[in-house]
Amino acid sequence: SGIKTNADMKKVRMEDDPRQEDYEQQLRCRELMSLLDRAEATATGITAKGIRALRMMCDGYSCREISAHYDTTPNNITAWMSKARKYLASFAQLSPSV
Repeated sequence: SGIKTNADMKKVRMEDDPRQEDYEQQLRCRELMSLLDRAEATATGITAKGIRALRMMCDGYSCREISAHYDTTPNNITAWMSKARKYLASFAQLSPSV
């Protein structure tokens, strides 16, 4: 049936509503931040530093700026973040809320 009902039209409008997309994006960001908080609380050493470096990167800092903050090389920061990403991937698989 090619005729759209009011319910169909409302569903289309809800899917196209940018406020709904913003809300869903905010929920995903909150879930991600919660995951990062839990992962960072259990991570140690370079992995924990890598998670903090990823947060700084998300806040707009460059790899060079982060390396200056930690008094190390940009290559080390890149390696730390790589280790943190692997840890986060395995942590997310084990986490029941994500």
